[in-house]
Amino acid sequence: MELSKKIISRWSGLFLIFLLFILGYSLIYIPIRFVVNLFLPANQTIAMIVLGIYHTVYLILYLVWSLLVLSHFSEKKKVWDSIGATFTWLKMNQKKFWTITFFAVLTFIALNLLLNYLIPARFMIVSSAMTILSLKIAIFNLFYNWLRWY
Repeated sequence: MELSKKIISRWSGLFLIFLLFILGYSLIYIPIRFVVNLFLPANQTIAMIVLGIYHTVYLILYLVWSLLVLSHFSEKKKVWDSIGATFTWLKMNQKKFWTITFFAVLTFIALNLLLNYLIPARFMIVSSAMTILSLKIAIFNLFYNWLRWY
């Protein structure tokens, strides 16, 4: 495949659309955070769990949606056509989408629990912050590539 300036500009436009999706996240997050802080003090575990669940589910939905859009874009090479094809696919394959999302959320939670609770505390103490961050990034990259296969 030959990369032309036109295709590169379309890729750039597609990633600007992804930024709009992240802006939508912020617009939804602010009222949720306000309601959670209004009814639950900020230092309570329940508030942290509610916001953590929201972040996790939204991250997985964003990853699955962006992978679908990128898949359709690689076929059509048009930004709005690929987004439209993604929503058409989502409408026709809702059960498959929610199954993938459900198992991705479960896998993500399991990886986070393994990473946060099964790594020995002495490893955390003797390791530098950069080593721990590198480990977390590597595990997230493995998760993302696993998710891309579906």
